[in-house]
Amino acid sequence: MNLISKEQATQMLVGKKLVVGLSGGIDSIALLHCVSQLPDCEVRAIHVNHGISHKADEWQGFCEQVCQSLNIAFEALEVSFDTNKNLEANARTARYTAIKNNLGDDEYLLTGHHLDDQAETILLALKRGTGLDGLCGMAPLSYVHGINICRPLLNNSREEIESYAAQKKLSWIEDESNTDTSYDRNFLRHEVLPLLNKRWSGFSKNVARTAEVCRSTKEVTSQFTAEHILELTQQGFISNDLLKGKPTSYQFFVMREWFRSLGIKAQSHARMKEIERTIINSRFDALPRIELQKNTWLTRVKNRIEISR
Repeated sequence: MNLISKEQATQMLVGKKLVVGLSGGIDSIALLHCVSQLPDCEVRAIHVNHGISHKADEWQGFCEQVCQSLNIAFEALEVSFDTNKNLEANARTARYTAIKNNLGDDEYLLTGHHLDDQAETILLALKRGTGLDGLCGMAPLSYVHGINICRPLLNNSREEIESYAAQKKLSWIEDESNTDTSYDRNFLRHEVLPLLNKRWSGFSKNVARTAEVCRSTKEVTSQFTAEHILELTQQGFISNDLLKGKPTSYQFFVMREWFRSLGIKAQSHARMKEIERTIINSRFDALPRIELQKNTWLTRVKNRIEISR
C-alpha cells in the first residue's frame, strides 16, 4: 500500500528539497515514512516544540529518534507565544513564523493534511461565513505564510493513513489535546464528521471534490479579474463612477481584489458594508476615510477612491 503514487511523487515531490513538518502524530509520521522511500529527493524534518504539553520534550525526543532510524536530518524549533487567549491561532502563527525562518527559498514544507482535514477546514470556513476562497479549502501546492507548502496526502482519508501506519508497523504519539472537543476542529473531527460520513458515505471526499471545483473556478476567474482590476486601478485610484450604482456584489468584489493586489488584509463583510455606505455612497463633497489596517486608509476625494499609507 502506497499513500503517494509514482505519478503524484513525480509531479509534486521528486527533484525538490523537502522539509517535513513533523509533529509526531500519525499523519506526519506516515508522511515522513512515505517520502523517505522516494528516490531523488532531498529530505529533512522540522519539529516545532510549542512547550504547551508537559510531554513536549518527550515528543521532540521521539521525533528525533524516528528521524535517526530513517537517516533523515532533524531539527527542533522552540517557540513562545501568548497562551491566555486564541491559543490555536497564536500557536499556528508562532509555528509558521519559526518554520519560515528556518526554510531555504528553494525548500518546500510538506504537511500531513489529508482528506478529512480538508472537510474540517471547509466546514470551519462555513461556520465563519465564507465565499469562494473559503470553499477552495487547502490546495495540494500553495504559497502561504511566505512558505511553499506541499500537501501530498490531501486525497487520502484518515482511515487510509491509519491502515498504512499499521501495515508499515509505524509508531506515533497521541497529543491529548486532540480529543478536547472544546476546540472547534476537534468537535468536527470527533462529533460531526463521523456522523456525516456515516449518513452519507464519502461525505469528506465529496467536500474535497467541491473544493477542487472551486479552486478551478477561482483560477479561471482570477486571470480575468486581475486584468479588470488593473484596468480600473491603472492610475492608482478607482473612479467612484465605475462603482456607484453597480450591484453591491460587484462593488465588494472589485474592492476586495484591489486590496488583495496591494497586500491589504481581507476586510470583514461588516467593514465592506461600511465602505459601501461611507466611501461609495456618501455625498460628493464628503471626505470619507476608513482605516483598513494599521497605517493604511481608504479615502475618497470627490470622485477618486484612493488608498493612502
